[in-house]
Amino acid sequence: MANKPTIAFRVSEGQKSEWENYADNNDEYDSLSHLIRVAVSHEMSDQYGPNDGSSTVEGGSNEQIGELVTAVNKMQTRLEDVEDAVQDATEAAYTNKSTPQGFPSYGEILSVIPEGKNNALPANEIARRLDLDINVAKSSNQGSRLALVIEELREEGVVSIVEDDDFGSSEPRYYRTEE
Repeated sequence: MANKPTIAFRVSEGQKSEWENYADNNDEYDSLSHLIRVAVSHEMSDQYGPNDGSSTVEGGSNEQIGELVTAVNKMQTRLEDVEDAVQDATEAAYTNKSTPQGFPSYGEILSVIPEGKNNALPANEIARRLDLDINVAKSSNQGSRLALVIEELREEGVVSIVEDDDFGSSEPRYYRTEE
């Protein structure tokens, strides 16, 4: 899974049981963790508005809006989980793909290529992050291998390229395609 930090805190056994029962008995929550994430999200965004039962949208009460927000948050959480699973599967597929002895694996190469066009890196920086002692712009053996692996990842749609950018660089930069 993507590198997501874990947040741990202590509550009494009774409080935990109460929260777990609530999550189990309400279909809108997948788990205790999901209940906590939704509750924190609602609290921080004040999405329910004033708690006086007044209507905030014509024909809709705070309770109805809260239910909609909960449903949207649940869908967003599930979508994030699916995106993480796809990314994990993609990385796992390339982890076992072989490269020559002493050269980083496809998974290692993929792990140093950042996500998103705005984070794209030139091949030399990717090589540096892999601790390869090469200048990819020159046709060294390792540079050629790295270029071939990156090109193969591009052909498979896992990596994309930025050839002309607004940052003044004429060197192609690479990034993991966002799922």
